[in-house]
Amino acid sequence: MTFTTHPELNGDFQTLLKWLKANNLTAINSQVEQYTNQHNIHRVAINRLSQGQLDDIPKRQVDANCTQKDNLLDAQMDPKPLALRLRWSAIPADALACYQPFHCNGEKEWGIYLFADKLLSHNQTLYKQSKDFQVWDFDTLLHLLVFEVFNHEFFHHIVESTATYLEILQGAAQHPFPVFLNYKYREQQGIEHPHHPLEEALANAYAYNALSFISRLKAGYKTATVRLYQAVIRQHWQYAPKGYKDSENYIYGKHIQGGACLLEQILNNPKAASTSPLSTIAHKLMPSGYTALFTKPTIPTYLLGTHESIARMQQIVPALNATYTQLFWPKETQLIDHFIQKKKGMKTSKDILKST
Repeated sequence: MTFTTHPELNGDFQTLLKWLKANNLTAINSQVEQYTNQHNIHRVAINRLSQGQLDDIPKRQVDANCTQKDNLLDAQMDPKPLALRLRWSAIPADALACYQPFHCNGEKEWGIYLFADKLLSHNQTLYKQSKDFQVWDFDTLLHLLVFEVFNHEFFHHIVESTATYLEILQGAAQHPFPVFLNYKYREQQGIEHPHHPLEEALANAYAYNALSFISRLKAGYKTATVRLYQAVIRQHWQYAPKGYKDSENYIYGKHIQGGACLLEQILNNPKAASTSPLSTIAHKLMPSGYTALFTKPTIPTYLLGTHESIARMQQIVPALNATYTQLFWPKETQLIDHFIQKKKGMKTSKDILKST
């Protein structure tokens, strides 16, 4: 038996874009270049650094006084009481960054955009509001903020990837259908759901859960600061706009059922989760970056802003790609790590003795 191949329909992303366009599954209406020209701002692609380049970045020793150490220890043990005392003016991630889908922006302008000026300004506000707690310095807080907003936007790429897989399968069955564009139109019109827009709630939860992977590290400065950051954003979700404020319902394992509901919306079948085991697909597709068409380190990502704000961002966060993928930061934390680990061990031992 002889098998024929179709090199024109290989796995290349450009080929995928051509196929989507040929089947009327796109609505290219990019406005990025027009927007940057009108507002006199610039777009700079964020490049992935090699391990050698990361090793060459100068690292600064974290200098923590006793108050910082006590608060960091509290954050390591139980961040909730400290988070309740922090009053942040948090704003949705989509006000600080955005995802431009390839269904609407083509090969050159799709991707994740981080707004340099807005990130710097908002980080300054958060830093002032939490300065008295002496847990984060300005640089550390900005690294956490970049990680959070990027992962929120990356979830939107997972959603578009999922819709694209469905379009490919329908195209293979000779029924090409604009799954993604139709879903986005319905979303803009308002989909009936108590947590609409559900995708935003799930994107917040995805970013929160991504931080949880970082906080699984052994006790130390990074774990303590991440856990407190999580507790604070969780505390302030209640003040966010509709959808974003409902993220609490989808953190940890609860995101799977939320993913099944989102698949219902993408498929435009409100009863799909009741009649089909969509949670099985949601468990594999919706929460996992591995199912995205692009991985976190390789998805096109840009800084958008003035020359000054872009330069400032690059100065404070010199390894942006490593920061938003693995929360890399150029800090030496051995001394404070040792303090937290020692005090945590002592506190745990005292608790054990009290309970016996």
